[in-house]
Amino acid sequence: MKKRLKYLIFTLMMSPLILSADIDIDFDDDFEYERSSHSEEDVTVNEDLMQEHGLLNRILLVYEEMAKRLVNRTEGSDDVNQLNKAANIIRTLLENHHEIMEETYIFPLLEEEGEYFDLVQVLRQQHLIGRQLTDFILQNSTNDAIQSDVIREALAIHLNWYVVMFRPHESREGTVILPRFRTLITDEDYKNLSHLVEEHEENLIGEGGFGRLIDDVAAIEMVLGIYDLSQFTPAID
Repeated sequence: MKKRLKYLIFTLMMSPLILSADIDIDFDDDFEYERSSHSEEDVTVNEDLMQEHGLLNRILLVYEEMAKRLVNRTEGSDDVNQLNKAANIIRTLLENHHEIMEETYIFPLLEEEGEYFDLVQVLRQQHLIGRQLTDFILQNSTNDAIQSDVIREALAIHLNWYVVMFRPHESREGTVILPRFRTLITDEDYKNLSHLVEEHEENLIGEGGFGRLIDDVAAIEMVLGIYDLSQFTPAID
């Protein structure tokens, strides 16, 4: 088993599925924030993916807030544009990088090992459905589109579907999949894979791009009025 696992990870690391893409990201330069502490040096693959889970959770709050505003017709004039920016970050970082890294390097090892085979199949299916949801959100997160009551309602539903699916999805990856994956790979292969994942991210969004995306999410939160963390603290007498 260990020899097969080692061979599998070596084969995958040589795979042509190390994808690169020409994706233009419109970073918002109108806001100044404390830059994310995400360092591109010596970040392991598990640390990298968990930090990206953190960014995903912040966008899930954006989706949740926008779903409520669409249902209640309380969105501001620029709110839907901010939603589109958030969905583009999902497409660029989470779907074109994060999920591809999981599907190419992490999931196959767990499928080969077998204990969490069924769980990995669910995660793969959810990735696929998530991309379909993102297609709809990107296409319909415009002020023109939501003039249709049908589109407005459908957009809110798709946002809620995404939130409901990906909160447990990313928590299962963080508590089951990534810890188990770490036990199936040698220290040397883990280090090499960490560098490979970092290079793939840089090819997509540029050096330091993750920090800029964090700033973009913060800018979206500020426009929507959900940036101040203290507003989520319950008032308990």
